[in-house]
Amino acid sequence: MTSKRSYAVLSTLVAAALPLGACSSSPAPAGGEERPKASAPAYTPAYDVTPEQLRAVVAAGRRFPDNITGTRINTGAKTMGLCDTYSGADGRSWFSDAAIPAPQEGTSSGLGGDDSTRIGRAYTGAALLDDSPSAARVMDERIARWSTCTDGNGTAYTTQKVDIPGAAASLVRTATVEGAPPWSAQVAIGVARVEGVLFDCTTGARTVKLAQDTTTSCLREMVAALPFAAGQQPPVTDANRTAATKVMLASVANAETETTFRTDAPASRPCDTSKATFLPKGSVAALYSPRWNDAGTEQLPGGQFGMIRAELLADPAAAQAKVAAARKTFGGCSGSWNQGQSPTVMRGTVTGVTDETFGDGGFTITATTKFDPPPAGSNVTVPSKPGTWRTSVLSVGALVLETEDFDTKAVTDISSRLAKVAPR
Repeated sequence: MTSKRSYAVLSTLVAAALPLGACSSSPAPAGGEERPKASAPAYTPAYDVTPEQLRAVVAAGRRFPDNITGTRINTGAKTMGLCDTYSGADGRSWFSDAAIPAPQEGTSSGLGGDDSTRIGRAYTGAALLDDSPSAARVMDERIARWSTCTDGNGTAYTTQKVDIPGAAASLVRTATVEGAPPWSAQVAIGVARVEGVLFDCTTGARTVKLAQDTTTSCLREMVAALPFAAGQQPPVTDANRTAATKVMLASVANAETETTFRTDAPASRPCDTSKATFLPKGSVAALYSPRWNDAGTEQLPGGQFGMIRAELLADPAAAQAKVAAARKTFGGCSGSWNQGQSPTVMRGTVTGVTDETFGDGGFTITATTKFDPPPAGSNVTVPSKPGTWRTSVLSVGALVLETEDFDTKAVTDISSRLAKVAPR
């Protein structure tokens, strides 16, 4: 995901992993969601959250084990929390769950001791609580019980001191799972309640610290993202900037599209024949790909495929100024490039730079592309006909965007949706 070329090579090989089920071994309580006690004090959330807005929050906060990044987000988070687990309702809750069955050759999960920096399992869930005015109080009481409970397997949990800013109630507990693979034997289970929503993050890793840090960051990011997803537009700070950017990008994906995020990409290069960079290292990168059907046998028609890099600045004026400066820097983009190694080598030739009116204004660099034929006997399939590659740079409110592999219609649609959530 370092450039349009490496992204394109990846897109020819990417395969989605199927969900593996919720990570808690405790059975889900019968009857779906817990019904709050009528005697609990009334509570009205400060703002409403729709199921689709909540799904975008899960997309923004979820973590991935090893290099598995194609896991679906499913409805019906049935085993949230510890011991007497909470069961979210279908259509009102979401989860993403994936694990590596064994270390993949050449990846860090195959390293020993504390050298591994990748996780072996990741579960992310979110549920809208029951509509009763006492639901929040009942959940806070349940979280308090979870902080000291013991499950039926006799697992020895350690309750960690963790702060989740913005959460009304939260906890993170760690444990060693006997018999689990070493790359996921250290587990950190965390939950947080904010407004009328329960969040759950569970991580399996080689070390307690890695598991706890991953679970904690997952919870913090989802709690920070929630008000932005609900259209509240709180002040943007260094603490919530990444979460806000992610959830805005997730919210514009259509119903047939899955969104995966990375924050470890190098600085972007809109013009691949130039060494000049644009968006900084670590800026949010969102990969959009078609969702798989419930059976996991085929991708849904109508799903989007492309990538967006984004940076959230202080205000719209700063965003427009950055785009204008980029137009001067990359307006003369020309020449040819190639990237990759056999059997997937893509070559491109820049054909022009065009000013655009989508969003608050921007420009597009267009190139023709072609893959080299794979060697005889290779099982890799690449497009046989030349294609067109588009890199668009634009601003929407305080967001600066760089899109890859989206046509004008798609960028116009995405920018129109972002205009409803981007800070002004």
